Amino acid sequence: MKKAIIGISSNQESQFDGWFTNHIITYVKSEAIEAVIQAEGLPLVIPVTNEEKLLDYYLENIDGLIITGGHDVYPMLYGEYIQEKCGELYPKTDYYDIYLIRKAIEKKIPTIVICRGMQVANVAFGGTLYQDLQACLHTDIKHHAPQEGNINVHSLKIEDNDSIFSTLTGLKNQIFVNSIHHQGIDKLADIFKIVGKSEDGLIEIIELKSNDQFFVGIQFHPEILAVYDQKAMLNLFRGMIYYIEKGRDLTSD
Repeated sequence: MKKAIIGISSNQESQFDGWFTNHIITYVKSEAIEAVIQAEGLPLVIPVTNEEKLLDYYLENIDGLIITGGHDVYPMLYGEYIQEKCGELYPKTDYYDIYLIRKAIEKKIPTIVICRGMQVANVAFGGTLYQDLQACLHTDIKHHAPQEGNINVHSLKIEDNDSIFSTLTGLKNQIFVNSIHHQGIDKLADIFKIVGKSEDGLIEIIELKSNDQFFVGIQFHPEILAVYDQKAMLNLFRGMIYYIEKGRDLTSD
């Protein structure tokens, strides 16, 4: 059987390697690739570009899409000035991610957006972000945990046990997750619904209000947990590929 081709977004940053000043590298963290491989899909890394025709070509040739984590989202995209604790910005990557997400939803391409990916998806449809959770939300939860993301550090409450996320992972009510972020969703875009929140009220899982396509947004990092043998999280990626192959409504059973 032909493997489902899963496009994975990439990131860019500048590096000085001893030879070049402001040398731009394009990269993807390996866990997203490995999660797709373990789920028996075929990962395809999509390079950062603002050439829309090239991105359209990728979108025409993938079966599913994963938007990965990365740097902070440019605040001007959601109508705010840059605050003191806003981190490193790469607006080119923001425009690239926004284009991919909007087109994927328009074309009903099964999509998972992770961490920054969920944040930029929210911005793409009119939502806003907390530029720094400690400064804006005054939370006691350490959302930017000191570990590398392979352990669970806080709990969250699932508010929709019939969601795509719960259906695929089997996780309901209260769950524990990893956490590697300092920004998060403030005002949720109207196109989305809340599936899960952390104890301090931060939105951690979103899906589309309409149930006619596969879209899951996750603030934590299921791809890292999947690679570190948390089978429930691997089932999220397996479920996307099953949905692609079978064309089923996963929330109908």
